[in-house]
Amino acid sequence: MTIPFETQGSTRPIGYWIRSADRCLTKAIEAIQSELGLEQADWQVLNTLAESAAGMPFGRLRETFDPMLEVRDLHKVLISLADRRLLRSEEHFWRLTDKGRDVHRSARERQTALRRKAMQGISEADYSLVVNVLARLVSNCQRPEDT
Repeated sequence: MTIPFETQGSTRPIGYWIRSADRCLTKAIEAIQSELGLEQADWQVLNTLAESAAGMPFGRLRETFDPMLEVRDLHKVLISLADRRLLRSEEHFWRLTDKGRDVHRSARERQTALRRKAMQGISEADYSLVVNVLARLVSNCQRPEDT
Protein backbone atom coordinates (compact mmCIF):
# COMPACT_ATOMS: atom_id res chain seq x y z
CA MET A 1 0.00 0.00 0.00
CA THR A 2 1.35 3.44 -0.93
CA ILE A 3 0.81 6.17 1.63
CA PRO A 4 0.08 9.61 0.16
CA PHE A 5 2.99 11.98 0.82
CA GLU A 6 0.76 14.35 2.79
CA THR A 7 0.32 11.71 5.50
CA GLN A 8 3.67 9.94 5.42
CA GLY A 9 5.33 9.95 8.79
CA SER A 10 2.41 11.52 10.59
CA THR A 11 2.90 8.99 13.38
CA ARG A 12 6.50 10.11 13.93
CA PRO A 13 7.06 12.67 16.69
CA ILE A 14 7.92 16.27 15.88
CA GLY A 15 11.46 15.83 17.22
CA TYR A 16 12.15 13.23 14.54
CA TRP A 17 11.19 15.65 11.77
CA ILE A 18 13.05 18.59 13.32
CA ARG A 19 16.27 16.60 13.65
CA SER A 20 15.87 15.00 10.21
CA ALA A 21 15.27 18.35 8.51
CA ASP A 22 18.23 19.90 10.32
CA ARG A 23 20.56 17.02 9.42
CA CYS A 24 19.42 16.95 5.79
CA LEU A 25 19.82 20.70 5.25
CA THR A 26 23.08 20.89 7.20
CA LYS A 27 24.61 18.01 5.23
CA ALA A 28 23.60 19.56 1.89
CA ILE A 29 24.88 23.02 2.86
CA GLU A 30 28.16 21.59 4.17
CA ALA A 31 28.63 19.75 0.85
CA ILE A 32 28.16 23.00 -1.07
CA GLN A 33 30.60 24.83 1.18
CA SER A 34 33.12 22.00 1.06
CA GLU A 35 33.12 22.05 -2.76
CA LEU A 36 34.22 25.68 -2.48
CA GLY A 37 36.79 24.99 0.23
CA LEU A 38 34.68 26.60 2.95
CA GLU A 39 33.61 25.59 6.42
CA GLN A 40 30.53 26.98 8.16
CA ALA A 41 32.42 29.73 9.98
CA ASP A 42 34.14 30.75 6.71
CA TRP A 43 30.75 31.10 5.01
CA GLN A 44 29.31 33.09 7.92
CA VAL A 45 32.19 35.57 7.83
CA LEU A 46 32.07 35.91 4.03
CA ASN A 47 28.30 36.39 4.13
CA THR A 48 28.51 38.99 6.89
CA LEU A 49 31.20 40.95 5.08
CA ALA A 50 29.33 40.71 1.77
CA GLU A 51 26.55 42.76 3.37
CA SER A 52 28.96 45.59 4.20
CA ALA A 53 30.70 47.19 1.21
CA ALA A 54 32.75 49.36 3.56
CA GLY A 55 33.96 46.34 5.51
CA MET A 56 33.89 45.84 9.26
CA PRO A 57 36.33 46.40 12.06
CA PHE A 58 37.36 43.36 14.08
CA GLY A 59 35.38 44.59 17.10
CA ARG A 60 32.13 44.64 15.17
CA LEU A 61 32.83 41.19 13.73
CA ARG A 62 33.54 39.97 17.26
CA GLU A 63 30.17 41.33 18.44
CA THR A 64 28.41 39.79 15.44
CA PHE A 65 29.80 36.31 16.07
CA ASP A 66 29.60 36.27 19.86
CA PRO A 67 28.85 33.66 21.23
CA MET A 68 29.08 31.52 18.05
CA LEU A 69 32.84 31.93 17.73
CA GLU A 70 35.43 32.54 20.40
CA VAL A 71 37.69 35.53 19.66
CA ARG A 72 40.69 33.30 18.87
CA ASP A 73 38.56 31.16 16.50
CA LEU A 74 37.24 34.25 14.70
CA HIS A 75 40.81 35.48 14.34
CA LYS A 76 41.85 32.09 12.86
CA VAL A 77 38.98 32.22 10.35
CA LEU A 78 39.91 35.76 9.29
CA ILE A 79 43.58 34.87 8.87
CA SER A 80 42.73 31.68 6.96
CA LEU A 81 40.41 33.56 4.59
CA ALA A 82 43.03 36.30 4.14
CA ASP A 83 45.73 33.70 3.40
CA ARG A 84 43.46 32.35 0.65
CA ARG A 85 43.02 35.91 -0.62
CA LEU A 86 39.28 35.96 0.06
CA LEU A 87 39.60 38.83 2.57
CA ARG A 88 41.95 41.70 3.23
CA SER A 89 42.41 43.98 6.18
CA GLU A 90 42.86 47.69 5.50
CA GLU A 91 43.07 50.27 8.25
CA HIS A 92 41.62 47.75 10.73
CA PHE A 93 38.63 47.02 8.48
CA TRP A 94 38.09 43.55 7.04
CA ARG A 95 36.75 43.48 3.48
CA LEU A 96 36.05 40.89 0.81
CA THR A 97 38.47 40.76 -2.11
CA ASP A 98 37.21 40.26 -5.66
CA LYS A 99 37.99 36.56 -5.25
CA GLY A 100 36.10 36.54 -1.94
CA ARG A 101 33.06 38.14 -3.61
CA ASP A 102 33.19 35.50 -6.36
CA VAL A 103 33.36 32.62 -3.85
CA HIS A 104 30.56 34.17 -1.77
CA ARG A 105 28.39 34.66 -4.86
CA SER A 106 28.93 31.07 -5.96
CA ALA A 107 28.11 29.69 -2.50
CA ARG A 108 25.03 31.90 -2.22
CA GLU A 109 23.75 30.84 -5.66
CA ARG A 110 24.20 27.15 -4.81
CA GLN A 111 22.50 27.57 -1.44
CA THR A 112 19.62 29.44 -3.08
CA ALA A 113 19.18 26.53 -5.52
CA LEU A 114 19.20 24.12 -2.56
CA ARG A 115 16.53 26.19 -0.77
CA ARG A 116 14.37 26.18 -3.91
CA LYS A 117 14.69 22.40 -4.13
CA ALA A 118 13.96 21.93 -0.42
CA MET A 119 10.90 24.19 -0.63
CA GLN A 120 9.29 22.39 -3.59
CA GLY A 121 5.62 21.75 -2.84
CA ILE A 122 5.69 23.94 0.28
CA SER A 123 3.67 27.14 0.14
CA GLU A 124 4.83 30.32 1.83
CA ALA A 125 1.82 30.01 4.14
CA ASP A 126 2.79 26.45 5.16
CA TYR A 127 6.41 27.49 5.71
CA SER A 128 5.33 30.47 7.80
CA LEU A 129 2.97 28.29 9.84
CA VAL A 130 5.70 25.74 10.60
CA VAL A 131 8.19 28.44 11.61
CA ASN A 132 5.62 30.12 13.86
CA VAL A 133 4.61 26.82 15.48
CA LEU A 134 8.25 25.93 16.17
CA ALA A 135 8.94 29.42 17.56
CA ARG A 136 5.96 29.07 19.92
CA LEU A 137 7.08 25.58 20.92
CA VAL A 138 10.54 26.90 21.83
CA SER A 139 9.05 29.89 23.65
CA ASN A 140 6.74 27.63 25.64
CA CYS A 141 9.62 25.35 26.62
CA GLN A 142 11.76 28.28 27.74
CA ARG A 143 9.04 29.92 29.81
CA PRO A 144 9.47 29.55 33.57
CA GLU A 145 7.06 27.13 35.18
CA ASP A 146 3.91 28.68 36.60
CA THR A 147 3.91 28.49 40.37
